[in-house]
Amino acid sequence: MSRILFWDPGHGSSASVAAVCAVTMGLHFPLRVLLFNDGRHGSGVEEGLRAGSRHASEAGSGESGILGSRLSEYGIEALLRLSASGMLTKANYSDYTLPVIRGRLDLATGFRAGGLHGTSELSEGQDLLELALAAEQSYDLVLRHAPRIRELPEALAGSEEEVVVAVLQQRRSQLDDFFDALAKQTVTSRRKLCVILAPYDSGSGLNLANLKRRYRRALPVFGIPYDTEFANAWNDRDILSFFRRYRLLPKRGGSREAVLASCRDLSRNLLELTGKATLQAARERGA
Repeated sequence: MSRILFWDPGHGSSASVAAVCAVTMGLHFPLRVLLFNDGRHGSGVEEGLRAGSRHASEAGSGESGILGSRLSEYGIEALLRLSASGMLTKANYSDYTLPVIRGRLDLATGFRAGGLHGTSELSEGQDLLELALAAEQSYDLVLRHAPRIRELPEALAGSEEEVVVAVLQQRRSQLDDFFDALAKQTVTSRRKLCVILAPYDSGSGLNLANLKRRYRRALPVFGIPYDTEFANAWNDRDILSFFRRYRLLPKRGGSREAVLASCRDLSRNLLELTGKATLQAARERGA
C-alpha cells in the first residue's frame, strides 16, 4: 500500500494537510514521495508551494508559443498525454513532475485548462486514478489531493490499497454528517481510514477525546492546530522554508511547535497505515 487520498467535503482544508504531510515526509523520512494534484493548476496543494506557483505565474503572464509549449510538458496533462500514447514509464515519470525537495519530494501540478476536454467526469477520474497507480512504480509513496471529490462514498470507492484521510472542521454538524454517512458505507471495514481535524482547538468541547467518546468509531483521529506563522508561510507559498527553519522542533510549547509536532505525528501514523513504517528507520533527517 503506497497511496494516500486526502479528502474534505468542500471547505478546502485537505489541501494544506496533504501539502504539510508531503513536506514533512520529504524532510524527515527516507522516502521518495509524489504529491499529486487532481485539481486546477496553481490551486489546492500548489497554493503553499513555490514549485507550483512559479509556473502558475509564468502561465498567467500572457506569453505563448515556446513558453506555453514548455509549461505544458509538466504536470497532470503531460502525464495523461504520455500515458495515452503508451510512452509513460517508470524511468521517465519523474521527468514530468516538479522537484520540491530534490530526490525526496516531487509535485505533479494540476490541470491548466480546468479538466480533460471531451471526456466525462467518470472517465477523467479513472484516468487520474490510473496515473496515481502508475506513479507507485516510481515513488515510495503517492499523496493524492482530490478537490473534485465532494461526497464520502466517492472518496471511499477507490482501491482498498489506498488510505483515505478525511479532513474535517471542528463543527458538530459536519462531524455528525460525516459519521452518519460513514455508518451507511459497507466497505469501510476493509478500508484504512483516518480523520483529521484542521484547524484544531484542544480547548473545544469537541476535542479528540470527546469526539472519540461521542461517535464511538475505532478510527485514528488527529488534530492540526492553527498557527499564524504557518498561515503566513502558506499565503507566501513557502511552507517548505517554514518546515526547514524549524526542523529540529524547539521545545517552547507554542502554537508553532504544536503544528510541527502534530504534522510529524500524523506523518508517522500515515506511514504505519501504509505499511511504510519500516522505511523510516527511526531516522529524523533534515534536507
